[in-house]
Amino acid sequence: MEPLVGMVLSAVGTVASGALSGAGGEAGRRTSERLYDLLSRGRAGDAGTGTGADGGDAAAPSLPVTADQQAAAASRLLEYARTSPEFSREVTEWVRESAWLAPRSVPAVASGASRPQMLPPGTAAFTDREDVLGWITELLDGGDRAPGAPVIAVLTGPGGIGKTATAVRSAIELLERFPDGALFADLEGASATTALPPSDVLARFLERLGVAPAMVPGDEARQRDLYRDCTADRRLIVVLDNAHDDAQVIPLLPASPESLVVVTSRHRLGRLVAGHGARPCALGPLSTEDSVTLIRRVAGSDRPPAPDAVVRAVAEGTGGIPLAVCTTGAGLALREHLTWERVAQQLSESNHGGGDREDTATGEPAPGAPGDPVRLVHDVAYRELTPESAALYRAIAVWPWPTVTVPPTPPRRSSTTRASRNRRARRS
Repeated sequence: MEPLVGMVLSAVGTVASGALSGAGGEAGRRTSERLYDLLSRGRAGDAGTGTGADGGDAAAPSLPVTADQQAAAASRLLEYARTSPEFSREVTEWVRESAWLAPRSVPAVASGASRPQMLPPGTAAFTDREDVLGWITELLDGGDRAPGAPVIAVLTGPGGIGKTATAVRSAIELLERFPDGALFADLEGASATTALPPSDVLARFLERLGVAPAMVPGDEARQRDLYRDCTADRRLIVVLDNAHDDAQVIPLLPASPESLVVVTSRHRLGRLVAGHGARPCALGPLSTEDSVTLIRRVAGSDRPPAPDAVVRAVAEGTGGIPLAVCTTGAGLALREHLTWERVAQQLSESNHGGGDREDTATGEPAPGAPGDPVRLVHDVAYRELTPESAALYRAIAVWPWPTVTVPPTPPRRSSTTRASRNRRARRS
């Protein structure tokens, strides 16, 4: 029981001193009010003497201030906890909450502490986008930075334009400037139904920032408060990939003005720009030269060389969309029967096979439109599938996401069983 006595006594002292000094802000106020409530409820149910846990009148408890009052309050809380399992759970929860207010060293800044390194590995096929890295560097070094706010760069563009690869590569290149580490989360915001709630991401980030899982609050507001506390004195890169809207991103912004946040999204995040000073950057297609470089890297050097004009025609057929370029290059690398000339012809035929539907917001072909380069490339790849694979591909398209399960393979009948069945059939 001694360790528990010490924990409760420490919690009473932390909350009382924080309430008197105003430390802890809103979280400190809530925790001190909960202590007052626990003491009041315990005293109301106490059939003993009129002397309360804090040495005051039994009907009007006050916040314990002196060491003796704090010791008495802690002792009385433990007595109440022993008599009621429900009260015991509440005291335990309150002790956990009060620990968040205790002065402590920030784990990732403490000497010898590990730094979170959550960035995914970069891709060896990455090409171009030096202008984006230069733009982010200018945001960091510019003299017009708002004081007290982290730098927030938002990369926007349609699916397949290379937002994630660009954000990760830029973060890797700048990592040395942020010695306290890097946080990364795929917010899965392709649609509102798949978008992760901020609470899920905050819990992961807090654990990587050194908060024990048992100490992570259960509600989003307290997670956000603790996250800001943990990031206030750190120099971090935070990459928030595939955001659906502003509400997903804002709770994940670190409190340190020395940090960098890189957000990627298919949507314009107006509140982030207007309310938090984020700077947007719309990614466009790769140039033909960079598309040629990228598709040669992905296709590899093992296949027979092709004339530069043919390779250029294939690159132009992808529209410079990195996903389309890489998909085409992968098809050439994996299918030996495919030739550069055949792919160029198929892309040309697809490109001239119908009008484009434009995205009214960007003036570019809408995703999935007949002229969309990503769709064109996938159409070419689809025509190379076997009939069975093509049928499975079509079936997957109508299956309710996000999971697709593979049915177990039925057991094969043994040759002995088949022979017995044939003999019975002949006898009959």
